[in-house]
Amino acid sequence: MSDTNNPNGFVQKLKVNKIIVHQIITEMHSSHVELESSNSLMKLSEKEETLVNELNKRYKKHSTLTYAIFDDNPQPKDFQFLLDNYLDSFDDEDFISFSNKSIEILKKDLESKSASKGGYFVFVDYEIRDRFIGIFLIRNTNGQILKKINDTFQVDELMHIDFEKLAFGCRINLKSYQNEESKDRYLAFVQNKGDSTSKYFSEWIAIKNEQNNKVDSEKLMDICTKIEVPNDEKGNQMRRDDFMKNVSEYCSNLKGQNLNLWDLGRRFYPDDEYKIINYVDNNNIEINRNFKPVISVLNKFLNIDAEAENIKIKFPKKYYKSKKVELNKDKTSVIIHSTELAKKILQEQSKDEN
Repeated sequence: MSDTNNPNGFVQKLKVNKIIVHQIITEMHSSHVELESSNSLMKLSEKEETLVNELNKRYKKHSTLTYAIFDDNPQPKDFQFLLDNYLDSFDDEDFISFSNKSIEILKKDLESKSASKGGYFVFVDYEIRDRFIGIFLIRNTNGQILKKINDTFQVDELMHIDFEKLAFGCRINLKSYQNEESKDRYLAFVQNKGDSTSKYFSEWIAIKNEQNNKVDSEKLMDICTKIEVPNDEKGNQMRRDDFMKNVSEYCSNLKGQNLNLWDLGRRFYPDDEYKIINYVDNNNIEINRNFKPVISVLNKFLNIDAEAENIKIKFPKKYYKSKKVELNKDKTSVIIHSTELAKKILQEQSKDEN
């Protein structure tokens, strides 16, 4: 069981339940595709757990990570259908069958598309807070990282793996996927946009991109209400409302272009560019790494600041929508629903009486 460091001070345990690897070998500008498949699971050791841990870390920090769901109406030979068969039992043999049958489907697809690159496909059932099925495509460039021994691959050497150029990765959150009432986007994937073949892999898994800019914008501003606020240019810690206003202005200045969470992190946390990404991961927040911010959604999180008759009031706009602060029916009085504020007023009043 591997440890994954966490900036919040606790250690996350990554547990590998099952892992199997298949290799697809292709030829440039040719429809010839060769499959080196495994018929048994990898024997688990520290090297295998390190491999999964490294893949999981690179996957989570990938700049293209996008949340989605499966396409509708899976057919008996589809990836999703084969996955469901495994999830009915969680049996070792069913996991082997799921990986073998699904990689055979991909092989046939690639034969019809003259794909230029193959690689090692790592199928893994693992846990880190929740349970996941992960499929990662990796390529070694400088040496052998996996070797075939009898009927299965084993990790030979980790130092040569090109983790930084993970060609494709997909992770399915089983808790969300198996909960029929959940509206969570249970499937997340990354792909190297410079890789001419990576799009075939998302088609193979039948990913239905459920990008929702409104939801992602709401989650961004919710993050901004809770994450540690950064320092300003003078090194002083910002006020929360100033930070949120600056984030909103940053998004507005994109003028309809996509927001990248890494760029946002570098802008506001130059000494810790993964601050936002780590916060997202450590709190299981499902937000796309790239999305088009909805400015009207961002603005609702900013403050209302009003003053009249020697009374000054300042509160986030979302409090008005949730009726924590509201007007009476004829809109002539302000009503504030706050037990703590009422206590403060009573405390101040009691000082005068004493």
